[in-house]
Amino acid sequence: MLKTILEVLRRILIQPVTVAAVKQLTAAADYAANDVLSESATIGTPWYFPNCARAPGRSFLIVGIRARCTEDSVTMRLSVNFFRVTPARSAVNDNVAYNMVAADNLGISLGERVLPAFGDLGVETMIDDPDIRMQITPAPDETGVYAIVKTLDAEANETANMGLEIELEIIQY
Repeated sequence: MLKTILEVLRRILIQPVTVAAVKQLTAAADYAANDVLSESATIGTPWYFPNCARAPGRSFLIVGIRARCTEDSVTMRLSVNFFRVTPARSAVNDNVAYNMVAADNLGISLGERVLPAFGDLGVETMIDDPDIRMQITPAPDETGVYAIVKTLDAEANETANMGLEIELEIIQY
């Protein structure tokens, strides 16, 4: 009972903040399962979600993740792999098989969250997982978090330059 009351009070007193990152995906070919989603097939970059923490190095809680795609016929599931700093050695180019190099896993990997398959809404496709609870502590000089987004399923309905937006709902401590 006390836990329920505290949860209600938390929801009333602490409103989540939304932080988003958007990329126009190269999508030059069909995506295979485990392919990275990025803006370039040759010089891709990790996803970055700025200003998640109130101050550098301060923790925050991800309480929801939402993904939207401008192509309304995609059905793939996504995985978002979070990192404390930029994952400099892992694959970040579009349509390249994801591989997390051991050096990026040691001390900077914060874990992975899997999102359900996209559902067709007509104008855009959106997936939403409001039940995520993931505490993140960025690097001491960072207020944001880095990510590599990958497919979990093959996808043939992508289009070149389709937009993908990932939103994080966070609670700042």
